[in-house]
Amino acid sequence: MNWEPFSLHFKQVYDGGYRYLDHCGELMVVAEEKLNLLSDEVNPTGCKMSLPESGIGVVLGTTELTVTQEFYRDDGAEFVELCQSMADLVWNSFRPRHVESNGFASKAYCPFTTSEGAMAASLRLSNEEPVDLSRVVDMPARQRNIDSYFEAGSLDLHLQIHPVTFQSMTVQRHTAPPKATEAQKRRIERLNKKADRLNTSLRHGIMMELDLIEANPPTVPLVAHYELLRQKEEALQLRMVVS
Repeated sequence: MNWEPFSLHFKQVYDGGYRYLDHCGELMVVAEEKLNLLSDEVNPTGCKMSLPESGIGVVLGTTELTVTQEFYRDDGAEFVELCQSMADLVWNSFRPRHVESNGFASKAYCPFTTSEGAMAASLRLSNEEPVDLSRVVDMPARQRNIDSYFEAGSLDLHLQIHPVTFQSMTVQRHTAPPKATEAQKRRIERLNKKADRLNTSLRHGIMMELDLIEANPPTVPLVAHYELLRQKEEALQLRMVVS
């Protein structure tokens, strides 16, 4: 069974982004006009924007920028391009002292019809422990979780693989109020496109989560960091075959 894309995540942590309090509105206007983002919420502690058609959400404040995308369909090309654009906007608008870290994360899943099937499949993912713990405790294993950390220079990689049950897959739809303006109707139509992307058939599965963080990152395009994550994800998915 193949791994299916679930979500992508980006977090940039920066120091001294206090000009958010002065220039957030200006940044949001640029993001709406040039990046087609919708404004969802804004307050002194942070603002939220979205691209509903693509399942993308953006949150930013005085200390960090995060971007997420659910059920991406283009290998993340639109996602990483928006991450770069938003990071550039934050840098030009807030002028933080420096970027403390960049992190890209991905989630992929293998669907199963039952939780028992997912847990049984997790036991077949890998069997590399030096000791058979089932023999130690004299009890058969029910499921297997993999939780590993790796480090190379300024890069930290966190890998998690575990069975999961999707207990709540909420589809939120919006309705235009009476006498809504054309702008309001267009906004509602866009917001409802996010619900159209949701995979409501998901019940159980095995989730692979990969998080690649670089501290004191170099001033190079984020696409190189993202591509490195995808390379590691592809290698792991080829190794961790779910049957």
